[in-house]
Amino acid sequence: MIVLELLAKGDLKNYLQNSRTNFSQYTLWNYCCQIASGMVYLSGKGFVHRDLAARNILLSENEVCKVSSSAFFFFEIDFFL
Repeated sequence: MIVLELLAKGDLKNYLQNSRTNFSQYTLWNYCCQIASGMVYLSGKGFVHRDLAARNILLSENEVCKVSSSAFFFFEIDFFL
């Protein structure tokens, strides 16, 4: 069994398109910084995402961005010849 966190606001693309609020520059910048931080973390662990898009960013109830994907994570392997 796998237990996953509920990310109630869904993906970032639909959230931004369907929300009736105008997002401040601070809010959008905050999303960008959270996504960049997640990508740095994955890169540091040797993962390559290969499909970073708003549809693959999930938002929690507190508007914390989580980088996700269903099938596009690859482990980066260094080959030495």
